[in-house]
Amino acid sequence: MGASQRVQYGSGRIPPLFGPAIGVLAGRMSRTVVGGASAAAAVAVVVMLLAPYLPAARPEGAAPMTEQGRPYAQGRFSTLPARPATGTEFTLILRLADGGTGRPVDDLAVHHEAPAHLVVSSEDGAVFRHVHPLRTAPGVLAVRLRVPRPGRYLAYAEIERQESGGQRVSGAFEVSGAAEPESPLDETVVPSLTPIAPTAGSPVTIEITPEGPIQTWLGMPGHLIVRSEDGVHLAHAHGTAAGGSVLSFTLTLPEPGRYLAWAQYATGGRLVTRSFAVAEDR
Repeated sequence: MGASQRVQYGSGRIPPLFGPAIGVLAGRMSRTVVGGASAAAAVAVVVMLLAPYLPAARPEGAAPMTEQGRPYAQGRFSTLPARPATGTEFTLILRLADGGTGRPVDDLAVHHEAPAHLVVSSEDGAVFRHVHPLRTAPGVLAVRLRVPRPGRYLAYAEIERQESGGQRVSGAFEVSGAAEPESPLDETVVPSLTPIAPTAGSPVTIEITPEGPIQTWLGMPGHLIVRSEDGVHLAHAHGTAAGGSVLSFTLTLPEPGRYLAWAQYATGGRLVTRSFAVAEDR
């Protein structure tokens, strides 16, 4: 090891002052003939010099630690009022707590132009919202919503902590009242699938032909949200625009069954949402 190199152990660094001493000891230990007592003494001296810079022992069974990354956030959804009614604005609140300390998570990183991406859909998939809640307090995100149908709604939030990877937290809430008429904000579309009969666990490419030139939205040509009919699985894929005439998404769905899908893209200065369903074979 060159004298200019710095050895790192755990989160501590060995000061350059110890470099020559360690090098001499290591050199002596590497000689062909070294007495057992001499080798043991050399090892003891090295350990003594390095002891202040070695990481503390982790409790048995503790999760491994890395130099980067933070514990996953735990999320809890609630509404204000507690029981929203159809046709009336309510607030959907997401509280985030650190999985290791329980403290509010207040270190979200902006990804795709927002600190959080929230997908809300009715259980039957007839109502769909893709919105971006705002921070209202440490560890608290909130957004105003209005939905036209009563029943159970599923919520999924995609977040990313600073110096960590992304994650998704999910929950559900109930809406009361009578169904109200609503002008459809999205239209169904028949996409092109490759292969035509997708298989669970294998990639499938979904292509959609937009009405006009694609404009970037949230940093990408398009976004595709796919939810299993039972709500257990949710996928979010980003599209590519081939020549601006075809929007293409490739993803893998984990299990056979029916999936509800919503493709979103911007064209002509407006956001377009196209819904469809995909059946995954075994």
